[in-house]
Amino acid sequence: MSRSIVRAHPCRCYRCPASLAAGTYQLAIVAHHHSVPYYVAAPRTSIDMSLPAGDAIVIEERPADELHFVQGQRVSAAGIGAWNPQFDVAPASLITGIVTEVGTVVKNTDSDIFDLTGIFPE
Repeated sequence: MSRSIVRAHPCRCYRCPASLAAGTYQLAIVAHHHSVPYYVAAPRTSIDMSLPAGDAIVIEERPADELHFVQGQRVSAAGIGAWNPQFDVAPASLITGIVTEVGTVVKNTDSDIFDLTGIFPE
């Protein structure tokens, strides 16, 4: 039986690290570790060809209290910090392909770069 993971992401830049809900990166790592292909399903409208790489993506942060409190009750030790990212980034090296509404794009041979120019009209 052939297996793969397909997860919907906004694909933020043309080198296409994918970013979405926190946990995206961890899922990509687990897929890679178990040799399971990891595909990003992203509409072309979410691809920003002006961003050169994933490190240009600003990771939005949510309030730390969302992790420290549940229904008004503190569930963590007082005085500890927490990082609560809105989303994370899966690097292109962990992504097998990008599924769009016009087809699937795979990485260039011997590269972690996706050539997305073919999915955009001239």
